[in-house]
Amino acid sequence: MEEINKELVGEFTRAEVDLALNQMAPLKAPGPDGMPPLFYQYYWPSIRDEVSEAVLDCLNSEKMPSCLNHTFLTLILKVKSPEKVYDFRPIALFKSGYHALCEEARSDEASSSDSGLVARFWSKIWKPGVSGKVKHFLWRACTDSLPTRINLMKRKILSDLICHLCGRVDEDTLHALWGCEAVKQVWDRDFNWVNQFEVAQGSFQDLVEKVLSKPRLREDFATTAWFVWARRNKSRLNEKTTPLNGIRDAIRNFLQLFHSCREPPVSNKMQRQRNWIPPKPGQYKVNFDGALFNENDEAGVGIVVRDSRGLVVVAMAEKIIKPHSMECLQILATRHAVIFAKEIGLQLSHFVGDSKIVIKGLLGGGNAILIYRAFV
Repeated sequence: MEEINKELVGEFTRAEVDLALNQMAPLKAPGPDGMPPLFYQYYWPSIRDEVSEAVLDCLNSEKMPSCLNHTFLTLILKVKSPEKVYDFRPIALFKSGYHALCEEARSDEASSSDSGLVARFWSKIWKPGVSGKVKHFLWRACTDSLPTRINLMKRKILSDLICHLCGRVDEDTLHALWGCEAVKQVWDRDFNWVNQFEVAQGSFQDLVEKVLSKPRLREDFATTAWFVWARRNKSRLNEKTTPLNGIRDAIRNFLQLFHSCREPPVSNKMQRQRNWIPPKPGQYKVNFDGALFNENDEAGVGIVVRDSRGLVVVAMAEKIIKPHSMECLQILATRHAVIFAKEIGLQLSHFVGDSKIVIKGLLGGGNAILIYRAFV
């Protein structure tokens, strides 16, 4: 008891600030500062010291600057034609810094759960390789923030708690996404290992914690729950819905499309391995290349001279008039390299370029060599 009391009355720490920030919904509507929690979470390595110092100063000194208490008040309609004040539901949009203070203050309250376990659970919520909206949906479901009929009744928006699909049980998050008889067949194939009795005694968060212990099922579970919720809302509005026996195919196509968009494009060009071979002592290697800048309608030539140890002796870059073709540019780059080597007094030099056509033309025979050599 003494250790618990010491922990409760002790000062707040940076670790608690980190934990509070990770527990904040990243896409919550921003307050007057215009910064959603996602901004702080993404750039946390860069701003951690300053923000943590400000938060801890407020918490440990029990004093908060008035600027942090500014907020936007937004009125949400409860009915179609509001006439009185209680026909609106006010929502306060505080600054993210204020939310961080509140989250950390709540985290200091006595709890039967280990803070490390809680942090690990919430980190798993954001790990599945699914889209951000699915992750955010899963977070809302775990925090019981979805507009289920029970939650809407608490806000005095609805008076009927019964699920409109099965017509027998009150609609909470666990029932809407998992327990309803109208959606059970969606879960039966891949999640029939879950003990239904244990799930019925807990919350949706308990179910998620159980499923997330199996990494290979995380993506399927999160996406399936999202599809089930979307289908429930469409059916409530009498809109066209995906048949239950077609949801698995829809989920598979959704995940394949998402992963294909995340994969970097595969280049059709084969990557060439370039091993730079140094010249003999007393000789030099002159590497040259040209580049086109279409956005500026310009071109450029670059030259690098290295000795037998691979050290750069001299380098040069120059803008030139844009030629009509890349081949012509490579010929010009070759000419500039030869002239540059002559101007700096190099006698024994090896010239290396990227254009096989130009190099073969200079080394080979026939009409090409006459044209290229004459130009160079």
